[in-house]
Amino acid sequence: MKLPFMKPLQFLTLLSCAIFILPLVALADADVGIIGLEVKDNVNVVYHIKVASVREDGVSKGVAELRHLLRLYDEVGVTRDKRDIHAVFDADGVPFVVSDSAYARLGKGDTNPNTALIAELIGEGVSVEVCSQRMERDKLTSQSLLPGVKMVLGGQPRVIDLELRGYAYFRF
Repeated sequence: MKLPFMKPLQFLTLLSCAIFILPLVALADADVGIIGLEVKDNVNVVYHIKVASVREDGVSKGVAELRHLLRLYDEVGVTRDKRDIHAVFDADGVPFVVSDSAYARLGKGDTNPNTALIAELIGEGVSVEVCSQRMERDKLTSQSLLPGVKMVLGGQPRVIDLELRGYAYFRF
């Protein structure tokens, strides 16, 4: 068969592309669904909250996102007995874990809008930790903290320690 617009070698090249490449393009366009999680046991995460980013209601975006992460994990079977999550509050994140009176003293408002979420995180097994260096700088004491919040030597050294022990790092 002679094609007036194409030489035989060009025709074979085009034909081979059609045979081998087009099915790959179709596969790439196929809906493969949502990629799930491979690791569902021994999920170790250090969640570093050091930015004063808040929603319209004053709740820390980082705290709200951490709660969302826990809900997603629960939905896929990564329950609290299969995970170890540390939320380390450092720098501008420290006010999110203090009492109402300390929150007011820091000039953030009359009441800490994060109180209920912090209690929920602790209830879900999250170790909520705060930088003692920043607390000292802000003239806060352990009595300034919400119930269940633990003081650590320093936020950054704590994060580094957890990372060196194999914890995945997430910063907010």
